[in-house]
Amino acid sequence: TCYSECIVNEKFTCESIYILINCMSDSELAEECATIVLQMAEAVSPTCVAMAITELGHSKGTITAPLLEEMIKKYGPDTMPVESVVEYANRCLQCEDEQARSAAIRLIVSVHEVVGDRIKPWLSSDLKAVSYTHLTLPTICSV
Repeated sequence: TCYSECIVNEKFTCESIYILINCMSDSELAEECATIVLQMAEAVSPTCVAMAITELGHSKGTITAPLLEEMIKKYGPDTMPVESVVEYANRCLQCEDEQARSAAIRLIVSVHEVVGDRIKPWLSSDLKAVSYTHLTLPTICSV
């Protein structure tokens, strides 16, 4: 019973996240929907919510990367699926939308602030040479 409840809750969470993220495209609803997503992370499971977000297409990167960034900072690497979050950011970096790419860079910087050099294996190979410098500069500048 407990196992089936968990599956039902995860399925409901994933479907709800999808609906909320789509609603966030409307600027009037964006803040309220973001709040609900973060409340779901608190109530259900940050891992479940993060995985639901990373399953979305990267076309929503402008909306979803800041949510993941906030969750990484709040819950840390032991609770969050860091590798999946970085893979999602890598996909967002490949898209045409400049805002989504900027949001993905901020997300990767936030992950780097939390996990340090452990992020290196998760960065896509074409990003390591160029982007790793960008990850260390904010850290150096903040000191």
